[in-house]
Amino acid sequence: MKKKEFRINFQMPIRGSDIVVPMTAIAELHHSEPYYLLRSIEIIPVKQDKPKGEIFIRELRIKEIKGEKENIWVHCDTGRESELSRSAGLAIEASGKNHTD
Repeated sequence: MKKKEFRINFQMPIRGSDIVVPMTAIAELHHSEPYYLLRSIEIIPVKQDKPKGEIFIRELRIKEIKGEKENIWVHCDTGRESELSRSAGLAIEASGKNHTD
């Protein structure tokens, strides 16, 4: 991985159910806007005999925007929040590598 890239692990809840999917991705900050490019978003295998997870999405761009009460993480293309953008964004914050730090 390049120096400015870092791995995040997060839990993505499935809306309307009790299911939570463990996921991992490589995050890279782009300073132009700023936004994060997430690559190789994988579902972490539950069984230990699988060395690598299945690719869920190859690339995704998310950014943090200021809300009235709290900041939210949205997709760059739609400007909307999803469970995936929110979960990944919170993992970026938890990593301590957020651009606002």
